[in-house]
Amino acid sequence: MFDIMCRNFIPEDMVAFSVPSNRFIEMANNIEGSFLDKNFKNLTSL
Repeated sequence: MFDIMCRNFIPEDMVAFSVPSNRFIEMANNIEGSFLDKNFKNLTSL
């Protein structure tokens, strides 16, 4: 998060970013098979 005024509202362990809506839809459609589709509780699945 680059906006200094908003940093207090985002937890320290989170990353925030902005993208145009059409790019977000493209990214959301590509989640399957990406690292976001992994089970992070079981590190051996990475």
